[in-house]
Amino acid sequence: MIIGGGHNKIETDVPLANFLMATGYKDVDAEFGLLTGGSCHDKRAVYFPRKVSVSLILERQILQETFGQGDVSFVVQPVNENQLYLDFEYDVFSMKKVFVQLPLIVFYNSKVFVDGKLIEHVNLG
Repeated sequence: MIIGGGHNKIETDVPLANFLMATGYKDVDAEFGLLTGGSCHDKRAVYFPRKVSVSLILERQILQETFGQGDVSFVVQPVNENQLYLDFEYDVFSMKKVFVQLPLIVFYNSKVFVDGKLIEHVNLG
């Protein structure tokens, strides 16, 4: 399982990030993951944390991120062979908008269904 946050190609308007924190700085705004306004550097401040820590043990995985405007965390716990429990917490200030983008967790050789339809895996390798 991989949990990531704040990683992206620099000029992409939809970041691959777990959290987006829009303060209105340099007119950067976020709506459903799409960033607008400002330069590429200004947009990175919305999703690129200053500090990241990960705790991985069999019973739970924790991702903690520190931004200039606060702290956020994800907790992932296996419930059984077919289910995972996802939880997040945040403590932020001076925010215009905060978005949580849930990670898609796909185990090797698994099947993913959306609205009852099988989704083919994409090899990103």
